[in-house]
Parts: sequence; C-alpha cells; structure tokens
Amino acid sequence: MKRHGLAHVPYDVRGIIQNARFGRACRVGRDVLLRHVTMGDYSYVEAGCRITGTRIGKYCSIAPNVTIGLASHPLGKAASTHPRFFRDAPEFGYDLTNRELHTEYNETTIGHDVWVGANAVIKDGVTVGNGAVIGAGAVVVRDVGPYAIVGGVPAKVIRQRFDDSTVERLQHLAWWDQDDEWLRRHLDKMLDVTQLIELSDAASAASLDHQA
Repeated sequence: MKRHGLAHVPYDVRGIIQNARFGRACRVGRDVLLRHVTMGDYSYVEAGCRITGTRIGKYCSIAPNVTIGLASHPLGKAASTHPRFFRDAPEFGYDLTNRELHTEYNETTIGHDVWVGANAVIKDGVTVGNGAVIGAGAVVVRDVGPYAIVGGVPAKVIRQRFDDSTVERLQHLAWWDQDDEWLRRHLDKMLDVTQLIELSDAASAASLDHQA
C-alpha cells in the first residue's frame, strides 16, 4: 500500500484500496476497505473502517470500525429491495437487466478537521461540515453542520462546539489550508480558540486596511 503515497500502514494491513487518492502524511489502519475515496493532508483512518464514494478533508480523525457511504436500495414503488432487480452484475448472478436502474451510491463529503468516533455509520450522500464531531456508535442519516457535535441513532445535535460567531470566523480563517511554517508559528493559538480567533480578526483587519 506504500504505492498509494501513505505515510504509514501497518505491516499486516490486509486491506483493500481501490481508486483512492491521498494527501500528505495520511495513514490507514489494518483491515480497511477504501473504494473511490479521496483523503486530505494528515487525515487518518483506523482499523476496520469501510469507506466508499467519499471525499474526506484535511486533518480528519476517523476511529476504528467506522462505515461511511452505505449503499442505498430502492424503496417507494419497488416491490423488492434486492440488487438483482436493479443492478447489472452478472458475476453475482444479477442478470435480469443490462443497465443500472438505481443509483446505489451518492458521494459523501466529510469536511476538514472532522472527528468520527468508533463504530459510527454515515449514510451515503451526507455532508459533514468542517470541525464536526460524530459520536461513537452514531448513525448519521442527514447533513451535519460545521462544528456540531452529534450522537445517537439516528444522530441528533448534542451541542455546538463554539458559538456562531466563532464558527464563522474559523471557517473564514481556514487554518487547515495554512502551511507548516504558519502552524508552527501559531501552535499555541491552535490550542486556544480565543487566541486563534483574535489572530483571524487581526488578519482580516489588516486585509481591509490594505484594500483601503
């Protein structure tokens, strides 16, 4: 799996990676399945994860046994939910149709700096905003806003990590796009959101002064 450009993989990874792209210093645990996945810088996926059709941002932390991008099956008027009736896959014996009659996977988007707890499940087509936290064992079936903490089955908002003003300013700062020099210089501020916001405000004020 080193050919994928990953920073670290365990010696007994025993996983499957198909059509995946990785940013800098990404890593994966053992027994993972990644199909049609892109992963931003410094994001990691722990052991036992199953992720399909997903864009993962930078600095994401995905705990063990997380599933992202579950296939959907037809409901509504369909008499059966079994894929033999909507998939063209003769290798599985699904030979009733020669074309795909139902979209199984819609792309899932995980923003930057998202933490997904162990054993969480995120439905396909969902968007999880920057800075969100998905509680362990949660089942996410709808979009999650930036910096929200969600949990439960189905997942609901428990609380917001920060107030609306702080979230807006963090989104504007987009620290995850800064280079290593910037991060080293402001490491103390990364550990205190109040100081980081003050830095963001100062940068915005300087930009306005320059434009004036």
